[in-house]
Amino acid sequence: LPNGLADVERSLTFIQEELSPDVAISLMAQYYPTQRVRANGRDLLLSRTISFAEWQRALAVLDRLGMENGWLQDWAEAPECYRPDFNDRCNPFKTAV
Repeated sequence: LPNGLADVERSLTFIQEELSPDVAISLMAQYYPTQRVRANGRDLLLSRTISFAEWQRALAVLDRLGMENGWLQDWAEAPECYRPDFNDRCNPFKTAV
């Protein structure tokens, strides 16, 4: 999440120390604020996508912790707004048109 609200370092450190450094991590860059969040004014910290610097910090934490299993979504290729269609059991992650 933007502005460090998810505390990615704390979360990943917990996984690495308490579970295993071999746990597969899926690090996504595609957070987007819903229209409701953008409009209500109370959630200013959540009202934007993550920055490239925030993405780089998350990658640095993974690297420092030696966590190499999983998937990384490229920041530049993350869609501005994307929601998987989990009603489509065969292909929930198809590219949005």
